[in-house]
Amino acid sequence: MSGFFFLYAFYSSMLCVNLNNIEELIFFDKKLRGKLPEMTHLFNQWELAQRATALRAMGKRALIDFLNQITDEQVGVIEEHLGTKIVLDKLDYHIVKSYGFALEDAEAKLNEVSTFSNAVLHRDGNQLYISFWR
Repeated sequence: MSGFFFLYAFYSSMLCVNLNNIEELIFFDKKLRGKLPEMTHLFNQWELAQRATALRAMGKRALIDFLNQITDEQVGVIEEHLGTKIVLDKLDYHIVKSYGFALEDAEAKLNEVSTFSNAVLHRDGNQLYISFWR
């Protein structure tokens, strides 16, 4: 039972940033946006979508792209600004994932990749290529 309370205390001290709360935590905070200049293009797309309701899909796409493009250094900037540890809940919106590796590494590499429902394999000499799709 004590392990449960430890895990609860550990995760309750962290803030989970996901698609539901990223606008309130990051995109509406102009000071924080100023600390992330490499993401300015995504902030601008989101702002434009806020002004023109016809571009709402572009705004959602900017939020998703922000979650998927953020680096560890940028996470550190956000954590320092918010004063708490954060965990990112990224979305995998890719339909196809492709991998290429040497034939002798196939078993180890295939255990590491996340699989989808369908797969196709292609071998070119000593190189193996595999693509997964939903």
